[in-house]
Amino acid sequence: MSSVAGSASRDLSGRPERSSALEMLHAIVAASFVFLYLVLLRLMTLCLAPGLLFVRFAGLSPTIRRFRYLSLMIGESAVVGLGSAIDTRWSDWPVLLGVIPALLGSLALVQVSAAAIVRPPKSLDDVKPENALERWFAKRLRKPVDVYFVRVVWQNTLVALPAYAALVSPVSFGIWTMTMYVVALLTCASTQQNLVHTDCHNHMFRWRHLSHRVDRLIFRTFDLYAKYALMIMVSRVPLHYGVEHLTIHHVENNGVHDVQTTLFYDRTSFLDFCKAALREGVSGTIAIPIYRYLNERKMWRPRRRLTKGLEIWLGSLGLVAIICAPAAAFMFCVRFLAGVPTAASMFMWHGFVDLDRIDNCFAITTNIVPLETLGVQFMHADHHAHPNQHWTRQYENLSTEGEVYGREGTINLRPMANLNFMVVKALWRKRYDVLARWYIPIGGGFEDRNELAKVLQQRTRPLVERERGPFYRAVDDWLGWIAAEYLTPGRLPK
Repeated sequence: MSSVAGSASRDLSGRPERSSALEMLHAIVAASFVFLYLVLLRLMTLCLAPGLLFVRFAGLSPTIRRFRYLSLMIGESAVVGLGSAIDTRWSDWPVLLGVIPALLGSLALVQVSAAAIVRPPKSLDDVKPENALERWFAKRLRKPVDVYFVRVVWQNTLVALPAYAALVSPVSFGIWTMTMYVVALLTCASTQQNLVHTDCHNHMFRWRHLSHRVDRLIFRTFDLYAKYALMIMVSRVPLHYGVEHLTIHHVENNGVHDVQTTLFYDRTSFLDFCKAALREGVSGTIAIPIYRYLNERKMWRPRRRLTKGLEIWLGSLGLVAIICAPAAAFMFCVRFLAGVPTAASMFMWHGFVDLDRIDNCFAITTNIVPLETLGVQFMHADHHAHPNQHWTRQYENLSTEGEVYGREGTINLRPMANLNFMVVKALWRKRYDVLARWYIPIGGGFEDRNELAKVLQQRTRPLVERERGPFYRAVDDWLGWIAAEYLTPGRLPK
């Protein structure tokens, strides 16, 4: 059976099956990679916890949110100033005992104020220009509602730019500015991903419809800033996502040739998740899987676009390295480690696949409902069915095409904090009952939760089953238990 599986794997994915020794080495490296990310994430969470508890119990949250811009400036300035002072006085315990609590409180202030700044409107009706910049753009955008993403650009800039500047400065670079930079990135990660995803489909900042030369120049500059400068600032490779997502993912639709396909992974296996995360880390930094796909199909134009983005990103790191080499290395590592949350999102969006209908986007894709965040991606099955529609159409489609979700058995999950990690946590623990509780029926759908749990279990199986020995399976389950119980964000219900 092993040889049959290996042959099928080569035929479908183009990846030859590895020897048992190489497979084990791959699993060890991948698991180490994921545990490094999760441990660092847990340590940062523990660092923020005292300050966040103080803010909560002191009742400071409303004040910080009200004066969020001032609070962010104070928090980031305090982290830079106190962090620079403490870096030279690690042996002075009285100073450490006084300064470290202030630093932890400043980091919490940065997190709370940044979260308040990037918090999106609750609904489409709440999207209205809030300042002169947004009013100017709203009058000239092809669709005025896209002004929300103008807001995302300047808000993410306010959050990320001071942290980026502090990180790359040799005067302020240190453990505290590194932590502050990661806090800023994690806080604006969701809105930044929403911006990049929506813009690569809807091209919101196009300027050719404008008649005045000055307007066209401003739009073009803003578009270049969002596509290049802001991406570098938040440790993302310019143009990379557009090539991978539009040229490959929406063409293959999680099929056997998709570089981000989940079909060949057992979604309940922690080690399979680790392998997917390591692959995404490599793809996100040096793009080997993407180049392989493009080269095999002689797709030279997207390849040139991908190369341009990588050259700009690596060039920016080279410039940073001239100023502060450790900061450049740190930013490369941040991009590499982003493979872990990327893999978690892959398993959330395309983790429940009906293997009898892998060419049906409604049977291989997960929705998140109700819609509490604006953008193109949350009604994900509809997005795959209509990738070129403007993002606002998903609201209309939900009312007119809802019965399709019920008929096709689409999995719809309710939104919650850290949903991608909550999903993989439930998968590692094989808690199909919990996943079934998170399901929201649309257009009929699954009414019996026990039946749904069985369907979810079936939809997590890989397209090609690989034989695993009892030792491998035991270690896989044990590592998944540790990661789920102690390292990933959130807690599963009993």
